Amino acid sequence: MQHNHRFICLIVLSGLASVFGLASLARVSAQSALPPYRDAQLPVEQRVADLIGRMTLEEKVAQTHALWQRKALIMDSQGNFAPEKAKEVLKNGIGQITRASEKKGPRENAVFANAIQKFLAEQTR
Repeated sequence: MQHNHRFICLIVLSGLASVFGLASLARVSAQSALPPYRDAQLPVEQRVADLIGRMTLEEKVAQTHALWQRKALIMDSQGNFAPEKAKEVLKNGIGQITRASEKKGPRENAVFANAIQKFLAEQTR
Protein backbone atom coordinates (compact mmCIF):
# COMPACT_ATOMS: atom_id res chain seq x y z
CA MET A 1 0.00 0.00 0.00
CA GLN A 2 2.78 2.44 0.87
CA HIS A 3 4.42 1.70 -2.47
CA ASN A 4 1.18 2.70 -4.27
CA HIS A 5 0.89 5.89 -2.21
CA ARG A 6 4.47 6.84 -3.10
CA PHE A 7 3.78 6.08 -6.76
CA ILE A 8 0.62 8.24 -6.73
CA CYS A 9 2.54 11.11 -5.07
CA LEU A 10 5.22 10.88 -7.75
CA ILE A 11 2.57 11.00 -10.48
CA VAL A 12 0.87 14.03 -8.88
CA LEU A 13 4.18 15.83 -8.37
CA SER A 14 5.21 15.03 -11.92
CA GLY A 15 1.90 16.42 -13.18
CA LEU A 16 2.29 19.59 -11.12
CA ALA A 17 5.84 20.03 -12.38
CA SER A 18 4.54 19.71 -15.93
CA VAL A 19 1.78 22.25 -15.31
CA PHE A 20 4.17 24.74 -13.71
CA GLY A 21 6.72 24.06 -16.42
CA LEU A 22 4.13 24.81 -19.08
CA ALA A 23 3.05 27.94 -17.24
CA SER A 24 6.66 29.12 -17.13
CA LEU A 25 7.09 28.24 -20.77
CA ALA A 26 3.93 30.18 -21.67
CA ARG A 27 5.18 33.17 -19.67
CA VAL A 28 8.58 33.06 -21.40
CA SER A 29 6.86 32.62 -24.75
CA ALA A 30 4.61 35.64 -24.13
CA GLN A 31 7.61 37.72 -23.07
CA SER A 32 9.64 36.69 -26.10
CA ALA A 33 6.80 37.89 -28.35
CA LEU A 34 7.62 41.37 -27.06
CA PRO A 35 10.37 42.97 -29.15
CA PRO A 36 13.46 43.63 -27.02
CA TYR A 37 13.22 47.42 -27.52
CA ARG A 38 9.81 47.35 -25.78
CA ASP A 39 10.97 45.22 -22.84
CA ALA A 40 11.55 47.59 -19.93
CA GLN A 41 13.35 44.82 -18.03
CA LEU A 42 16.27 44.86 -20.47
CA PRO A 43 19.19 47.30 -20.24
CA VAL A 44 18.70 50.55 -22.17
CA GLU A 45 21.74 49.88 -24.36
CA GLN A 46 20.27 46.55 -25.50
CA ARG A 47 16.86 48.12 -26.16
CA VAL A 48 18.39 50.98 -28.18
CA ALA A 49 20.57 48.61 -30.21
CA ASP A 50 17.53 46.47 -31.01
CA LEU A 51 15.42 49.46 -32.06
CA ILE A 52 18.13 51.02 -34.23
CA GLY A 53 18.75 47.63 -35.82
CA ARG A 54 15.08 47.47 -36.86
CA MET A 55 14.94 50.98 -38.33
CA THR A 56 15.38 51.69 -42.02
CA LEU A 57 17.86 54.32 -43.18
CA GLU A 58 14.89 56.60 -44.05
CA GLU A 59 13.48 56.24 -40.51
CA LYS A 60 16.87 57.06 -39.00
CA VAL A 61 17.22 60.16 -41.18
CA ALA A 62 13.65 61.24 -40.30
CA GLN A 63 14.64 61.20 -36.62
CA THR A 64 17.13 64.00 -37.34
CA HIS A 65 14.40 66.26 -38.74
CA ALA A 66 12.12 68.73 -37.02
CA LEU A 67 8.91 70.18 -38.35
CA TRP A 68 8.43 73.82 -37.45
CA GLN A 69 8.00 76.42 -40.16
CA ARG A 70 6.73 73.82 -42.60
CA LYS A 71 3.89 72.56 -40.38
CA ALA A 72 1.45 73.70 -43.07
CA LEU A 73 2.47 70.51 -44.87
CA ILE A 74 0.45 68.53 -42.32
CA MET A 75 -2.43 71.01 -41.80
CA ASP A 76 -5.75 71.52 -43.49
CA SER A 77 -6.99 74.97 -44.57
CA GLN A 78 -8.30 75.67 -41.03
CA GLY A 79 -4.93 74.90 -39.44
CA ASN A 80 -5.99 71.51 -38.04
CA PHE A 81 -3.92 68.36 -38.29
CA ALA A 82 -4.56 66.65 -41.63
CA PRO A 83 -3.74 62.91 -41.43
CA GLU A 84 -4.07 62.50 -45.20
CA LYS A 85 -1.27 65.03 -45.72
CA ALA A 86 0.79 63.58 -42.87
CA LYS A 87 0.78 60.14 -44.50
CA GLU A 88 3.30 61.39 -47.03
CA VAL A 89 5.21 63.98 -44.99
CA LEU A 90 5.61 61.84 -41.85
CA LYS A 91 5.65 58.37 -43.40
CA ASN A 92 9.07 57.61 -41.88
CA GLY A 93 8.40 59.35 -38.58
CA ILE A 94 9.91 62.60 -37.34
CA GLY A 95 12.43 63.55 -34.69
CA GLN A 96 10.56 66.57 -33.34
CA ILE A 97 7.52 68.74 -33.95
CA THR A 98 8.66 72.14 -32.72
CA ARG A 99 6.05 74.65 -31.56
CA ALA A 100 3.13 72.46 -32.54
CA SER A 101 0.85 75.40 -33.19
CA GLU A 102 1.67 79.02 -32.61
CA LYS A 103 -1.73 80.37 -33.66
CA LYS A 104 -3.88 78.35 -31.27
CA GLY A 105 -4.68 78.60 -27.59
CA PRO A 106 -3.37 76.08 -25.05
CA ARG A 107 -6.30 73.65 -25.41
CA GLU A 108 -6.30 73.73 -29.22
CA ASN A 109 -2.52 73.42 -29.22
CA ALA A 110 -2.77 70.30 -27.04
CA VAL A 111 -5.43 68.80 -29.33
CA PHE A 112 -3.22 69.48 -32.35
CA ALA A 113 -0.10 68.01 -30.72
CA ASN A 114 -2.03 64.97 -29.48
CA ALA A 115 -3.40 64.32 -32.97
CA ILE A 116 0.14 64.35 -34.38
CA GLN A 117 1.41 62.03 -31.63
CA LYS A 118 -1.50 59.63 -32.12
CA PHE A 119 -0.89 59.57 -35.87
CA LEU A 120 2.82 58.88 -35.41
CA ALA A 121 2.19 56.14 -32.83
CA GLU A 122 -0.48 54.40 -34.89
CA GLN A 123 0.46 55.10 -38.51
CA THR A 124 4.27 54.89 -38.54
CA ARG A 125 6.67 52.23 -37.43
